[in-house]
Amino acid sequence: MMSEGHPTHDPGNPASSHGEHIRMSLSVSDPEAARELLVCLGNAVGASVSVDCVTQDDSIPCSIPVNGLTERQVETAVTAVERGYYDVPQATSLSELSEEFGVTNSAISQRLRSVERTLVRSLVETARR
Repeated sequence: MMSEGHPTHDPGNPASSHGEHIRMSLSVSDPEAARELLVCLGNAVGASVSVDCVTQDDSIPCSIPVNGLTERQVETAVTAVERGYYDVPQATSLSELSEEFGVTNSAISQRLRSVERTLVRSLVETARR
């Protein structure tokens, strides 16, 4: 079973805290063990724990390293995703992102291409293993 969440604070961390919520991705083979883990987690942090989504997934989990990205590149990528730059249709444009960061369209485009290149290369290297 896999409980899926998306990090809201640290894109490189499979479990990330944001405010009073903890979101994480979790893969377990025993649903009862997952339930017990969530109860223990809730007790440990003194809050209730909810599950957004549970899916059956027999595939091998994949972790893509993002070594080499600068803080600015990560911030730009996170903002681009949050603003809908990668949505279809796009909810924001390169121009809007460049205005938000106070830089040229070329600078934002270069940052995002660097992030995309790093992620795609990491994905391909991970898939080859």
